[in-house]
Amino acid sequence: MEDWPGLAELLLGALGDEVAAAGHPTWIGVRNDPLGDRDIGLWFVDDDDGFLGWQAPPECSAVGVLATGQAQVTETPVERPQPFPPGVTTGIRMCCLVTRSGEVAWRMTLPDGRSVNEAPQEGRLLDCLKRCFALPTPPPPVGAGHLLSVLWLSAILDEVRRTDRRLTWGQITRLHPSAGLTAGGGGPVPDCDKASPLGGAVAGGSLSWEGLRLRAITEPWCADLVSSDLAGWMDEGMFARWVLGALPAPDELVARIRPLVAPSTARRLAHAVRSARAA
Repeated sequence: MEDWPGLAELLLGALGDEVAAAGHPTWIGVRNDPLGDRDIGLWFVDDDDGFLGWQAPPECSAVGVLATGQAQVTETPVERPQPFPPGVTTGIRMCCLVTRSGEVAWRMTLPDGRSVNEAPQEGRLLDCLKRCFALPTPPPPVGAGHLLSVLWLSAILDEVRRTDRRLTWGQITRLHPSAGLTAGGGGPVPDCDKASPLGGAVAGGSLSWEGLRLRAITEPWCADLVSSDLAGWMDEGMFARWVLGALPAPDELVARIRPLVAPSTARRLAHAVRSARAA
């Protein structure tokens, strides 16, 4: 099989209506020339998890997905992504194929009939298809310190709600999930439990997405986000995007905390989070 973009277009045209009616993705496997000529073998999986955690056998030459969806574009002074207008565009249909060698074939149709053939560079579905062949995914979008900020802010918000009182800066720093970091001019964050997975990661010098991924295989520090088996199947880029995709953004959490603490504390907290992001 050589014309993978042609196969993606053929599958989208033949099965797009059926997938849209079903309301969930259809996953596609492509077998190597089973008859010893140019014929190919296809199989389809309608399970929502699809190929997540699956390792393609040697006879599989490509995997893919047919899906529908929507795109949301916020109106900003920055040039917006084309071909989508500002707002929400629904009724999008797409087919993505990834080959064993890493070639990506992409076809997408918009509600007005236009086609988009430029493959995306990253995304959750693309990560999943690549990992079926143990192919590398793009690197983590942010450093592992970003995760610590999210967990810290979540702990602050939970503590404020639990106690129903304004926390001091000292009380806030003690909620940080790791030790030895600087919290926005407030001095070193007090030591946390070094036996905890995140505390142990910092103490052991493994505060990286790869270090956290490896710990997730043996320690259930994020079992509610990703199982140990899936963490072992992912690489660090997919692991980072998967974990971050299940958590709120730091700016969102800071905005929710701001009216619940003193203004000076809110400013120090925002500065600490910005510093962690820049690190």
